[in-house]
Amino acid sequence: MDFLRQQGRFDPLIAVPVYQSLLDDYLAWMRAHQHAAEGTLERRRHSTERFLQWLGTQATPEGLRELTAARVESFFIDYARTMGAAARRLMQAAMRTFLRFCFHEGYVRQHLDRAVPAWRVYKLAQVARGLSEPQAQAVLIDAVNPCSRPGLRDRAR
Repeated sequence: MDFLRQQGRFDPLIAVPVYQSLLDDYLAWMRAHQHAAEGTLERRRHSTERFLQWLGTQATPEGLRELTAARVESFFIDYARTMGAAARRLMQAAMRTFLRFCFHEGYVRQHLDRAVPAWRVYKLAQVARGLSEPQAQAVLIDAVNPCSRPGLRDRAR
């Protein structure tokens, strides 16, 4: 340890987050009960860690007993407002499985996984409703081949 400390590679004062054992237990549960792949575990770890950081001192097995559906919903809504659809889906999945784990282990008394909101994203929400007049004219003009007889006819006004 002295050698590593001299090389600047060991710092015994690095604090372990209060939630670390809870996060480790959750990931072990995901491996054992959900048979999750390593990539899935890494994504769940990242998202769950963000939620646990937000919980602060409440991110312990004892602190989770006081967790409410309103707090779960509040975190997710705040998170979802600033993130894209893919990040929201990852956070939803991570929070739901984490809260199922917490219920399974007896850390929470109710099914708080149901408190994670479903953030609706409609398939055609990003599609333009229509073209403006200049855009429509440009499409029509570009679609006609002026070198052909039908193109000459179609371009005539």
